[in-house]
Amino acid sequence: MDDREGLRRVSSPREVLEQGTRLAVPRSVAPVPVSEDVRPKFSDRDVRLLSKRLLYMDNHVLVLDKPPGLATQGGTGVKLSLVELAGAAFPPSAPGQGPPRLVHRLDKETSGVMVMARSSPAAAALGALLRDKSHAAVAGTPDVVPVLKRYWALVQRPPQLHGALVQTGVVAMPLAPATGRDRQGGVCVAPRGAGNPAVSTFRVVASSLCGLTWLELEPLTGRKHQLRVHCAGVLSSPILGDPRYGTACPPSAAHLSPLLHLHARLVVMPHPIIEGEELRAVAELPAHMAQTWRTLGWGDHHQLHE
Repeated sequence: MDDREGLRRVSSPREVLEQGTRLAVPRSVAPVPVSEDVRPKFSDRDVRLLSKRLLYMDNHVLVLDKPPGLATQGGTGVKLSLVELAGAAFPPSAPGQGPPRLVHRLDKETSGVMVMARSSPAAAALGALLRDKSHAAVAGTPDVVPVLKRYWALVQRPPQLHGALVQTGVVAMPLAPATGRDRQGGVCVAPRGAGNPAVSTFRVVASSLCGLTWLELEPLTGRKHQLRVHCAGVLSSPILGDPRYGTACPPSAAHLSPLLHLHARLVVMPHPIIEGEELRAVAELPAHMAQTWRTLGWGDHHQLHE
């Protein structure tokens, strides 16, 4: 005890103090080093770049244009994720808000419209809406739930069903986790009666002279890798640049970007909180797909009706 000041000096971190004891604290305390696991994995520049990809925001909903190559959420081997960046770029700004949270996902290599919730009521309502859409699609009545998610893809060849070329149609084939060491984390078409029901629609928008085909796709259910597997495993039309389900790049595409050509172009759905209001967001093609579209003579794609 320091009798002059009535302060107690603590000599051991295990020392038990009585309530009301006055402590002497050194004028200079060395900062506690921050663990590498706690430090942000992104820079201010990363945050600014994501801020520029904002499509819509209110007190309940955040809609972003996710760039290709950015993981949606953290995990093993993931150094940077959309969830982390969105939390830094769009922090809570009103009572009842929290960090942006996921209500659906896009694959790391896929770009485009990403809807996130900024409040618990919005997260619950959006989750229920997407589940209802999936259940309605499996029941054969997808139109009863007014949710539209439209994707654009470039596939290696025109789609086929049962050996015949087709321009439009519905793929209703269940998906299940793939087996084998080389398919870890992937999915595959499952035998009927097994796996999870998965329903997608497709429409040919245009085809090049070399067979590369622009598809408009809509996943009516929300299974992992659904569009990629339905294109490759059912329509015999792998998406160009697909590192998991694609085949060797055809000579006709050797001059094009090797990145995945799959883009979440449009999302339309009811606002989860504001009754009578519609959410509608359109994301422009990422740079590598826009260049491919120009190369193939589809540079006027912006004029197409959504």
